[in-house]
Amino acid sequence: MLAEWTGDGDTEQRWRGPLAKVALNVLLTLEDQSAGMVSATAPDREGAVEMISLWVAPFARGHGVGDAALDCVVAWAHTESGGVSVVLSVKADNTPAIQSYGRHGFTDAGPSPDDPSHHAAMTVTLGASLPSSGCSSRADDGQYSHS
Repeated sequence: MLAEWTGDGDTEQRWRGPLAKVALNVLLTLEDQSAGMVSATAPDREGAVEMISLWVAPFARGHGVGDAALDCVVAWAHTESGGVSVVLSVKADNTPAIQSYGRHGFTDAGPSPDDPSHHAAMTVTLGASLPSSGCSSRADDGQYSHS
């Protein structure tokens, strides 16, 4: 399944389509342009929120947009959803993403159950206090944005 999201399938439309009904969608902007998006599920029975997609536009990479996306998900999981952890899957050879997740406290949780031969799972346990994320709610659809 994850293979469908790579190569020719790695398009903005492909990332947006399945995310219409998840608990959290964040649109990130840079200099008034759409620069990225991230989504997450509602907590499961154990309180784990799954970050299911993070995409940053090529022009915005290296400008903190991915960091802002992670901050939004972690803060939302902690304050809005009552989650106790955030989990994600990442390509095992995507060193820049793994390093970025590590800067946000995510640690290796072994092979991803989605695609154990090509993806790693990472997790972060949510603490008692987190910095403000800067995410703001849009009243018309309940989604969040970050600038």
